[in-house]
Amino acid sequence: MEIKIGRLFYSNVDGLSPEAKLLLFYMLSDVSKQQIYRKPLVYMAAKYCFSRGLIVKCKEQLIAAGIITLLRVDQKQKGQRGRPVCEYWIDFELLDTLLGRDFFESNQDVLHRVLKLSHPVRHKLKPANRFFMMLLVGKAGRCGIVEGVGVKDLCSWMGCSESRLQSIVRKLVSLDYLCHYIPGGRSPLLGKYKAIYFTNFSKIEIKTFCCVGEVDINSSFSLQSINTQPTKVLPVSFLDYVGAHLTKNDACKISLMHMDFRAEQLAAELLTKDNYPSLYDTNAYIGLVRKLFVFENSKFEERYLNLIAECMAKQVIGLIEFTSSSGFTSGGYEVRYLSNQQRQFLCFRGSLSE
Repeated sequence: MEIKIGRLFYSNVDGLSPEAKLLLFYMLSDVSKQQIYRKPLVYMAAKYCFSRGLIVKCKEQLIAAGIITLLRVDQKQKGQRGRPVCEYWIDFELLDTLLGRDFFESNQDVLHRVLKLSHPVRHKLKPANRFFMMLLVGKAGRCGIVEGVGVKDLCSWMGCSESRLQSIVRKLVSLDYLCHYIPGGRSPLLGKYKAIYFTNFSKIEIKTFCCVGEVDINSSFSLQSINTQPTKVLPVSFLDYVGAHLTKNDACKISLMHMDFRAEQLAAELLTKDNYPSLYDTNAYIGLVRKLFVFENSKFEERYLNLIAECMAKQVIGLIEFTSSSGFTSGGYEVRYLSNQQRQFLCFRGSLSE
């Protein structure tokens, strides 16, 4: 029986930490056809970039879960150095019942990304950080963006608490494996929204194939400039009232990040379809923007909600106009973040579905 790695990654197995799941992944890659794993501890520590103590703890978790069983310990002959070599049997049938559905085995490009990150010598991340990045790249789009994945799902797949997950995210941002991270939350403008992770494909040495051009997004097309200065997208009246409410705390600033991202996605989608409304038809874009957002239970007056929609419509128009002038007339477009301040539209050959 073959255990596919997609099922191992995106499943919750009680009692297994992220380190134990990653160690199991490496053990499965070295197991014999008879489901026997027999490697010295020194070999495991060096090849998998685990500490010896961590390997022992992870093995204890795997034994407690019934996934591996200690068969025998080969005693060292007199004069030989090092620990005895342990031989384990991996219960594929039990593991098969513990794991969930297979997610990405049919997508060879995605599988290649995950396997590339699995090389510990190339990516000297601690095991938990490495496992989390492998989870993210398996869910990332072709520009490295992961959206629509909830924190509860990630904690379940990782086998860790939310506080530890946030600590891992902060560490990966500081190491530049994540270019940017927008936390999830809830707002009267957006309703409930999930976190967005921007993985750094360049750091992981993953190529964005078929990309024929990059267009830097002008920072003036950002709602986050509300708390800095007025722009052609944001009139003074917006800054005077709406801006004061949206930027009064961190949660509102996060909402602005999500609004920027959704506006950029809408502009990229319209550019890809190449049948967007006239750039002079602001009302048409207001209608498109209103479909993106909830605006539920909002404390803002209707006229200010209209102003928000109008500002975002002008933002989308500005992004389309700016990108259209770059000279890339056909193809698919997607957003890529290099940081919160640095964003790009990537242009691909043909449509994004090809």
